[in-house]
Amino acid sequence: MKNLIIVILVAAVGIFGFMYFTKDNSSEQINNAPSSTSDTDNKSNDSNGKTLDLSNKGLTEVSHDILDDKTIIVFDISNNNLTGALPGEIRKLTNLEVLNASNNKMTGIPAEIGQLSKLKTANFANNNLSGLPMEIGNLSNLETLDLRGNPDVSDYDISLIQPKIPNTNILTD
Repeated sequence: MKNLIIVILVAAVGIFGFMYFTKDNSSEQINNAPSSTSDTDNKSNDSNGKTLDLSNKGLTEVSHDILDDKTIIVFDISNNNLTGALPGEIRKLTNLEVLNASNNKMTGIPAEIGQLSKLKTANFANNNLSGLPMEIGNLSNLETLDLRGNPDVSDYDISLIQPKIPNTNILTD
């Protein structure tokens, strides 16, 4: 009889332990599961950060809330209806490496872009840009600045910026 009680107790402890472990493990799997994003989010994560693709959305402005996400390293707002300049809050994207703002109706680039020290590629092709902020010259990691398709871009501005970023390929028409 004593052995039977011990067997029952051991079995009960084993069953409760198994149930407890399974419950904890399944909640860990839920908590550690990669977050899925819907097509409307257009966010993808990789080991280096986040890509935010808002291209072809018919946007007329960039939400200031988006510009608080310091994990964004690729920001694509191409092929929209953006006018004016990007908000100065763009400076908050401190890990940004690639900015694609091509094929919009933008007339300017904010001076705050000069604070994006990790920026490697800035594509402003096919907009309505004229003046360029001298702060672009602060972008020591910039490899490519695409200004093609902006017939009013000032050659004078480019001549002042280019010596500050001599390793940058500035593309113009």
